Amino acid sequence: MGEKPEITMDADNPVISLQRSFDAPRSRVFEAFTRAEDVDRWFKPSGFRLVECEIDLRVGGSWRVALRGPQGETHRLSGEYREIDAPQRLVQTLRSDDAPQTQALETLVFSEADGKTLLTSTITHASAASRDRHVASGLEKRAAQLLDRLADHLQYGDAAAMDDPPAPVAAPGERRTARPLGRIAAALAVLVALAGGGVYWTMQQTPNAAATGPGPVAHKASATGALVAVGAVALRAEVAGPIELVDCDIGGEVVSGTVCATIDERAREAARDHAELVMAEAEEQIRIDEGRVEAATAALDREKRKRRAGARAAEKAQAALDEAQQRAARSKTAFERATAAFESASESASRARIVSPIDGAVASRKAEAGATVAEGEELFVVAPAPIALQIEARVADPSEVHVGDKATFTVDGLDNRAFTGAVGKIGRPAADGADKSPDADLVVIDAPDPDHVLKPGMTAKVEIETGARPQ
Repeated sequence: MGEKPEITMDADNPVISLQRSFDAPRSRVFEAFTRAEDVDRWFKPSGFRLVECEIDLRVGGSWRVALRGPQGETHRLSGEYREIDAPQRLVQTLRSDDAPQTQALETLVFSEADGKTLLTSTITHASAASRDRHVASGLEKRAAQLLDRLADHLQYGDAAAMDDPPAPVAAPGERRTARPLGRIAAALAVLVALAGGGVYWTMQQTPNAAATGPGPVAHKASATGALVAVGAVALRAEVAGPIELVDCDIGGEVVSGTVCATIDERAREAARDHAELVMAEAEEQIRIDEGRVEAATAALDREKRKRRAGARAAEKAQAALDEAQQRAARSKTAFERATAAFESASESASRARIVSPIDGAVASRKAEAGATVAEGEELFVVAPAPIALQIEARVADPSEVHVGDKATFTVDGLDNRAFTGAVGKIGRPAADGADKSPDADLVVIDAPDPDHVLKPGMTAKVEIETGARPQ
């Protein structure tokens, strides 16, 4: 029997805290969560096995896993990464296909002292009822079992898994990610800290109404908003003029520095080339005039060394030197002006290129060859790949809405099709010194798009099934 995890609850908030120590440095414990070869050794909930894993390990990225149960049933979990600070902190959401209306937010902290690691999981549910069902599902027992497996793996490595019974044979046509499974980091972190949560919580999210008595009353909140790409960057015209070339299209991959379009580039390049020629001529004139100054200086010195030289000859030599110096000064001024003109023309030619500042994919495109655009006009939107979409909408009463609430929506152009998502975020914090945020009524809804038919900029009509409400 291993160490029993310490589980506490906040009476005033729907929060569960779980702690468990491991006889290993935190870098090693963190690796056990993030390296596939480690995870495959210890992540084996009793009677279950991992059969699918899709991970986009970055802030704003999503994850999805599937576990096969002893009766052949499949339980799917997914979420979004909010923070990744290796090796000390992971924050992510968790939701289940079995209960999509319910979502939790988990923060995992890895603290090290004297070569040992204390794992702290703080799980915030949308309601106290959801939290209580989580605890009642067998959280303490399941967490102890799975975390004991992790502790054995950290201590004994491969030997800890040698006595495990063979996994059930996969059903025909079953999808399973081949090893390595990928860096499943936060996804498995959720399942560990939610062990008894995770798959066990998933299976018990919808309690028997007869057994539990009157349940929460669902309400609906309507909202309208626009689809946006997570982490998207708008590419705007920095100069006005006709578009000459378009070299990026929706869905196409780009890297930082990719030129997606050019605006009146040939005329600007011609202006830059002319300015470069004028600058070169001005530089050559400086060389000539400095040569004249040198010659005039030498002539004046010769006149001064002549014993019988008259004042008249010396004055003429001095006048010639003065004129040469003035011409040289004018040449330097002309060169400075030409250099400034060249730099301005070069900057203008550079601004004529619409360049992606990030690696990713084109989420939207408004640029068309031959069209004339104004300075500041949006031409493309580029987002980290694979593109994840959200809806930013405003609701009349944000206090009714909770993170994890189920949302259904339709979009312009696809009115006959309903999509399903979930509330991922509510409001934005007020600016420093402000009493209230102007975005307090903003609701951000995660909008899965497995068929790739949704596009940023589409208008969505949303209905949110609000969180638990006592009757």
